Amino acid sequence: MPALFAEDAMMTRLSHCVLVLCCLVGCGSTSARKTSDAESEVAGSSPTETDSAGSSNGSEAVAGREDASERGAGGSGTAGEPERGEARPGTAGVTGGVEARPGTAGASPTGEAGPPTGGTSEGGSPGSGGSAEEAGTTGQGGAPSSSGTTPRDGIWIGGAIESFKLDAFSFLMEADGSAVSDVRASHAMCPLQGVVAQGVIFDPTACSYGPAGIACQSGTYGLSITFVSDRCADAVFSYATQNATCGRTVQGTTTQRVCWVEEPCTLVGALSLSADPSDIDAGTTSAVTARLGARYPAACPAGVDGVSVLFALDDGDLTGSSVTPGEVTAEDGEARTELTAGAHTGTARVRATVTDATGFTHTASATVSVARPPCEPFTPEWPQADPEYTIDAGESAELTVFVRDPYVTDCSQDPIVTFELVDPSETGSSIESDTVQTVDGQATVRVNAGSVLGTFEIIARVTNSFGEELSSSCSVGVREHPCAIDAVEVTLEPSTAYFGQETEATVVLVQRDDCSEPLPDLTATLKLTDASGTGTTAPATLELSEGEGSATLMAGYVAGTVNVVVSIDGTRLEHLTDSAKLTVRRDPCDPDGIYLTMPTETTLGTSAEVSLSASAYGSCSAMADVVASVTLDDPDGTGCQLSTETATLTASKGAVALEDCQDGGTVSVTASITDSLGESYEATKTIRVAPIITRVEGLSLGKVRLSGDFLYGVGSGALRVVDVSNRTAPDPIGEVTLSSNARGAPRIAGTRAYVAAGADGLHIVDITTPESPALLGTLVTAGNVSDAVQIGSYVYAAAGEQGLLVVDVSDPSLPTVAVALDFPDAYPWAGTIAIAANGSQVQLVDDGTFYVVDVSSPTTPTVTGALDGISASCILPFPGYSVTGRNTGTSTLHVLDTSTATPSELGSIANLEAYELMAVGDDIFAVDMASRSIHVIDVAVLSAPRKDRSIWHGIAATSLAVTGDGYGYLPYGSVLSVLRID
Repeated sequence: MPALFAEDAMMTRLSHCVLVLCCLVGCGSTSARKTSDAESEVAGSSPTETDSAGSSNGSEAVAGREDASERGAGGSGTAGEPERGEARPGTAGVTGGVEARPGTAGASPTGEAGPPTGGTSEGGSPGSGGSAEEAGTTGQGGAPSSSGTTPRDGIWIGGAIESFKLDAFSFLMEADGSAVSDVRASHAMCPLQGVVAQGVIFDPTACSYGPAGIACQSGTYGLSITFVSDRCADAVFSYATQNATCGRTVQGTTTQRVCWVEEPCTLVGALSLSADPSDIDAGTTSAVTARLGARYPAACPAGVDGVSVLFALDDGDLTGSSVTPGEVTAEDGEARTELTAGAHTGTARVRATVTDATGFTHTASATVSVARPPCEPFTPEWPQADPEYTIDAGESAELTVFVRDPYVTDCSQDPIVTFELVDPSETGSSIESDTVQTVDGQATVRVNAGSVLGTFEIIARVTNSFGEELSSSCSVGVREHPCAIDAVEVTLEPSTAYFGQETEATVVLVQRDDCSEPLPDLTATLKLTDASGTGTTAPATLELSEGEGSATLMAGYVAGTVNVVVSIDGTRLEHLTDSAKLTVRRDPCDPDGIYLTMPTETTLGTSAEVSLSASAYGSCSAMADVVASVTLDDPDGTGCQLSTETATLTASKGAVALEDCQDGGTVSVTASITDSLGESYEATKTIRVAPIITRVEGLSLGKVRLSGDFLYGVGSGALRVVDVSNRTAPDPIGEVTLSSNARGAPRIAGTRAYVAAGADGLHIVDITTPESPALLGTLVTAGNVSDAVQIGSYVYAAAGEQGLLVVDVSDPSLPTVAVALDFPDAYPWAGTIAIAANGSQVQLVDDGTFYVVDVSSPTTPTVTGALDGISASCILPFPGYSVTGRNTGTSTLHVLDTSTATPSELGSIANLEAYELMAVGDDIFAVDMASRSIHVIDVAVLSAPRKDRSIWHGIAATSLAVTGDGYGYLPYGSVLSVLRID
């Protein structure tokens, strides 16, 4: 019976295939089958499947599918609504590969049916259209085709083709050599207007197909291929869709290899090979079986027979192995041969090759491990590792060799051992027998020592079952009797030595008990077998006095084991040896790490202790003294020094000191040690040096202002005066008590100081005599006074909800409010008021807005300009511009143009906190509490201000006073710190 064979990689998981054309998923499959003249060629689907009704908006009813009868009847079309509906008739069934086209329904409101249009294929007659009545009548299929090879037409439904797939299909062969194949597709998410698939046969002499183009709507569709020869061909199908609804075009191709052969049972679909057993001894056999499978098992109920299988041996290291027979005809899907292993152990690989009817070659392989039989003789072995024996002159001794594994107990093989004595020293020795039968794998020969001192050799030979001769030898010394030395012994103390440690090797000669002569002075030879590469050293010889001596060994620096061998020669003895093992390992007290402990901060003139500690390699109770090297890295040029550059760590502890720091910055201290292996360990720590020279305790100053050589500050409800004429030794000289809310920075103007006191208003203090400041007067206000400045006879105070107060201080004992200037905000918070350089301008910040107030007429102050988006806590005015800073939130330093009536921003520095700004010469200093630093700001280019450098001081200060000669004063709590800032 002919069979169709597809040579495609995917065919291994599919039963049969001719070619694949993919259409929409969801329709039932249609296949052809063999029929007689009385049977129908193709059956359609049952009309009982649901048909769609036409809707009231004029949609067409979908035609029913083919009937399963001999003459397929069309499904029932449902009539549409009489207003706009158009009933679509049922589709005719397919008979003999011919599908009658449906009749077209009438479009009149009454739903009358239009004339049918029938199929025109050979032997087919037109089918009649379905009725447009309520239920629609059944359309009749065309007559059967005479040839049965003409494919069916398609019908259209909604959907979109996505891709061809080779998932589920089958075929049945036709009597005339044609075949019909099912094809499937997957679909997308938009409606389909049409699918056209075009087939191409690369080798038309082998087969043909029809039709030239196929329009399909079903997920499965039948297609016929007719073979004209027994050759193979590549069938290539392309497809394309055009979708007007979603504007999508999908296209692609799929290729299938198809072959026509006469003998389906000779096609090999699978080949496997196995060996039983897979582990054999040399010289034995293993059965090798090849199992074959048909490509189409259903067509081969009896299995694959008659296929020729070729067996071959990839011998590898098994020289002499063989496979017999080499060619075997398969019966019932199997072919068998036999592997005979050679004399050598290893792995043998058997390969099976078979060629199927299409010319394709299949191969498979199996491996067999070959081992030496346990009873097979091996090379003779002497009982001791170093086969040297000593026999007294004139005496006899028995020597035994092993020629088989002593652990094999069920072995019947006892080969003959041949012994040979070679006597180059001419000692006159002999053996009693040159051939000895082994017993349980052992052979013993008796040796008679001659009368001449010297050495002879005994060779033992045995031949195995493969004809191989195996041999080994031992040396036998003939010595003088009875006062020969019996043995030499060596001991090590200690037998375990640490890296670089000494150990003592003691050698003692053992004399026979029946000899009364004293031991002579002899020289022993020392030899080290250092397989571990420890590097241990020893003298080459040592002198023995009265049979004893010792030598010093030095352990190396690599862990391992050393074999210490001592040997000795004398006039009345032969070569005697003994050995001892020395274990070399690392000392558990060997240092393997160093650690530093030191403060993270220090100040000028203060020593900082750096503690050093070393750790041991293992569990150590008392570490020896370790010398540490200590170095210092001073990238910021602090001038700091170390008290010592080497420190001895006693009991793993030690210390050095960091001293003589001249300036602030960061310093790194590194300590390192070296272990016995020469490996270094180091640790590094950094310490920040604050440029603080001295600190004065007990001074609560709050925010400070510097005037001449006097520093003024308000804290704890009092104004305090500090003499700083000696820059490094501030001297508190006077104070005056104010209200409890007095805490603002004092504004110094001539001989007066103006102190903002919040809810207590504004204080005016006489500082004519700094040692005895006195309160002149107080202005009580409704708002909280946060800052104040003086211009002429007036003081301008920020008074919260009262706005900007213009205060007449011509009589400081009775200050009065001349005028109050309100601002747009309900709660103006002028945190800082600054006086412009021309003396007629007051600048303030009120809740995110920068204001410029013209006070050229003090009693009629006027806001001349404002700039929004400026949140600041301090203002520093210059001719034509001002610098503002902020201490919380989004901290930005702004440079503002104040040369015109309307202020504008020139430049800024983001992410820079400034609790207070101060100018000294060309430098602007910003106090940053968060980073505990003072930032030096460069405004040489007003549009591009930049942070020139930062001076870390480690104090959470919010105020700063700077002298012109490079000293700064930082108040914090009750401590005043003096630092270098140049």
